[in-house]
Amino acid sequence: MADLMWGSPLGGGDPMMVGPYTLLRVLGQGGMGRVYLARGLGTRLYAVKVIRPHLADEDGFRARFVREASAARAVSGAFTAPLVEVSRSDAELLWLAVAFVAAPPLDVLIERAGVLPPTGVWWVAAGVAEALMSVHGAGLVHRDLKPANVLVTADGPRVIDFGIAKALDAAGTASTSVMGTSGFMAPEHIRGAAEPASDVFALGALMVFAATGHAPFEGPSAGDVLAQTLYQPPNLHGLPDELTDVVGRCLSKESAARPTLSQILEEFRHHRDRTAAPPRRGELAPCHRVCGDRGLRHSGIRSPDRPTPATGEDTFHDSGPARTRP
Repeated sequence: MADLMWGSPLGGGDPMMVGPYTLLRVLGQGGMGRVYLARGLGTRLYAVKVIRPHLADEDGFRARFVREASAARAVSGAFTAPLVEVSRSDAELLWLAVAFVAAPPLDVLIERAGVLPPTGVWWVAAGVAEALMSVHGAGLVHRDLKPANVLVTADGPRVIDFGIAKALDAAGTASTSVMGTSGFMAPEHIRGAAEPASDVFALGALMVFAATGHAPFEGPSAGDVLAQTLYQPPNLHGLPDELTDVVGRCLSKESAARPTLSQILEEFRHHRDRTAAPPRRGELAPCHRVCGDRGLRHSGIRSPDRPTPATGEDTFHDSGPARTRP
């Protein structure tokens, strides 16, 4: 069984190394590839995403992947996961390496600790909004913002996985084949043209999930969910009243009607000023305070310096600073 943060043991079909990175564990996988916990040439840990070979064999994919992944290296900020290195386009396996952070994704945190109160939802949303401002400032659209791609650390969320982010074209959209996660994709994204406002829609869906434990659009199949997103109002059952207005605007079918990230952060500041004083030096991070005994310390986090290896694996340690997982 996969550990909360340290993944599962390598399988027989997994490579032992990619580029200069020694692969240690399997952190997860998705449509584009598999993500591994890896060690660099020294002691630092990384998360390395290896692209599925059949994608790499498609015409033009290799050059496009390296170009777009390299563009993501321009993204910076306190709430994003820095991209460290990208493979060459002619490498046998295409990969990208991100600094590793030992923290659970939002979906696992909600599963283990329960939904967040409004203050906690705002705290997560504000950090994600700041991260998206960095992404958009680099000329990118994330295109797959969802609970699994938001790691919740004690000092704020970290937005991860820019593997399918697309560089904006001259028209300000990323017109490509549709890639994303049903239930969190904006209508225009479903139609094939993601834009910065599409990430705002996904942020609204993320807030619904954090507050209620369900997505705003659900169904028996991905097709049903996409149809609901296009033509039906969102399911906001269980959403606290104080979140209804901002979430409803984020989930507008029309991208122009959604708030900007700056407007969302301004609303967060008003909420913060009304509900709590600024934290004092040495206090626990807001997520600890708003979640109480169900917070991060009860969600399965262990010290990043002593991950539990699988039977027969060498014990590995990392004394470096906080890490990030893609």
